[in-house]
Amino acid sequence: MVNSFLLIALFAAIPRNNDTNVVIHTQYVNAKNISITTDSSLNGTWYLIAVLASDTAAGKLPFLTINLKKKQFTGNDGCNDISGTFETAEDKLAFSDNIKGTKIECKGYDEKAFLHNFLLTSNYKIEDGMLSLMNGNTVLSKWSRKSVRGVVKETM
Repeated sequence: MVNSFLLIALFAAIPRNNDTNVVIHTQYVNAKNISITTDSSLNGTWYLIAVLASDTAAGKLPFLTINLKKKQFTGNDGCNDISGTFETAEDKLAFSDNIKGTKIECKGYDEKAFLHNFLLTSNYKIEDGMLSLMNGNTVLSKWSRKSVRGVVKETM
């Protein structure tokens, strides 16, 4: 039984699509249990955890797809598709001010304020599968690997 789990862990550790940011850790707890920690990288798709009704006022849930290798991101800000570049080192993250987007008008949605938070971002942390974009110790927004519909009643 243990051998079949090891085989699965080894296949999961092989990078796919030239993605060198996959982190797999296998640890023996006992002869029957194997603990695997999955990707804790900034790379990949993240969905906004909406805390204000205005976060989803346009009817779409914002998301970001981050490509660390190319230092580019794409996504949707809740109204328009967006793309841009960033710089990162360790826990530091800075989005460039050349964020491009489609020009759909969405009533009741403050796109300018949403995008401004990207420009304020100076660092990030990932804890419990949750990405926090931060400015120093201040959390600007929280993101999850899974789409969460509705407004989460939470203070940042």
